[in-house]
Formats: sequence, C-alpha cells, structure tokens
Amino acid sequence: MTIGVFDSGVGGLTVLAALREALPSADLLYLGDTARVPYGSRSEDTVARYATDCARWLLDSGCEQVVIACNTASAYGADRVRQLAGNRPVFGVVRAGAVAAQRLGGKQGIAVLATRGTVASRAYEYVLSDRLPGTPVRQVACPLLAPMIEEGWYDHPAIEAAIDTYLSELDGFTYDRLILGCTHYPLIRERLQRTVGEGVTVIDSSQAIAEMIPEDS
Repeated sequence: MTIGVFDSGVGGLTVLAALREALPSADLLYLGDTARVPYGSRSEDTVARYATDCARWLLDSGCEQVVIACNTASAYGADRVRQLAGNRPVFGVVRAGAVAAQRLGGKQGIAVLATRGTVASRAYEYVLSDRLPGTPVRQVACPLLAPMIEEGWYDHPAIEAAIDTYLSELDGFTYDRLILGCTHYPLIRERLQRTVGEGVTVIDSSQAIAEMIPEDS
C-alpha cells in the first residue's frame, strides 16, 4: 500500500514522520508544495485548486490513499480531493485533530492555533461542535508562525515574541486542550507546551492522523 502525503512545505514532514513510525511497512510518498507556500493566507478557491493539483500528482504516481497534511487544505480542499480520489481513502488533519480532542476528553474549552485560512474556514468549529456539542472553542490565527518555521527560526527571538503574542489572545478563556491546527506547529510544540503549562494537553494533529489510518494500509 502506497500512501501519498502532501502539504504546502516542510510542516507535513511531521505527519510523514508520524506515519513512518505508526505504519513502518507502508510505502510513503511526500509532496511538499514549497513553490506555493504558504497556503494559509490564500483564498478558499486557490487553496482548493492547489490541494487538487497535489492530490492528482500523488494519485497519478500510484498512491492508493491520500493524506492532506495541511490544515488549510483540509478545510478548503478535502471535498474536491475526495471527489478526485473516488474510492481511494482520503484523510485530513482537521478531522484527526478533532477526533483526538474528543478521545482525550476534558472539562474545559478547546483552543486552536492555526493559519488565517483555517480559522476563517471555521472548519474546527464545525467538526468540534458536531463531536463535542456545547464545548467552548476559541481559534487564534497565527499568520507569522508557519513562515518563521519554514525559515528554521525555531528558537529565534522573533518567533518567541510571536508565540507570546498569539497565546495572549487566549487570556480569559479557560481551556484544557490546545489543538495545533497547522502541521508546522509541532516543530515548536515544546515551546508551546511550556507556555500553556502542564494543565493543558497540546494535541499534535500529525500524530492524530497517523493513529486514524489502519495498520494494514
């Protein structure tokens, strides 16, 4: 079984690593669309078109399953990719993150850090309201994080300042789960965990989607 994975850049490599660990016998093909990164600031139609382009290349290359390792592409392009794929399974990280939050359980709200595009799509709000009705959800758009991570600025003072600024938008919101709504963000997960504290479970969507795919893939 060959699984195709695509993202707008290096972020999807976190998904690829999780899949390799969870499914060591699977053949994996990765497409990082670095020519058109980032997706998070682009229009819905543009992202959906990019997602379809990437999925078509993977399917034409012999992939039997497709993993959309980009939250914005999952939010805006999953329906088109599923239509293109026909009876071949398609997995998206938005649903995976929501399923993980539901499985973990909790008594407080759920925070989501994501790109502008993912936040504007309200995809997490819709999926979480279906799976966890009545649970408060607050999304924070973090437009600077993915580009900084693409540059390798994991410990740069600029990304430290950006993280503090974005998390400050959650002041006054009580939450015990934080979904990393961009596959770039697991690369700074430890920094985020230190900031939010041990009382908040940080959910890595790359790990969550690896857990959704059957072992016999």
